Amino acid sequence: IMVFNVWFRIRPAQQKIMAAVRDGQPPDPALLTMVATRARHSTYLTVPLFWTMMNQHTVSLAGGAYGIPDGLSWLVLLIIILLGWNIVFQLFRRAGKLTGFCPIEGHTTE
Repeated sequence: IMVFNVWFRIRPAQQKIMAAVRDGQPPDPALLTMVATRARHSTYLTVPLFWTMMNQHTVSLAGGAYGIPDGLSWLVLLIIILLGWNIVFQLFRRAGKLTGFCPIEGHTTE
């Protein structure tokens, strides 16, 4: 999903945005919004990716460690993913917003 997101959605849109800026024209606001949304989706997808990659090498929360039965390791994965998504959501919510910025004079992204 992340690879498709980057190569078939974000990258082509960014190329169109860069071409518009290079030609001195304002980029399409819909493309700017789509790129920002897809980038946010990719950020959320890094949480399960990171956890599963890390857990493949440190099986401390799966496979019977800490009293967690083998059959419930999927539940631990789900809890960690939900917790991670909540942390990412809180960070996005608290992050500063950049409004009205566009490298082209007289154009805003609002």
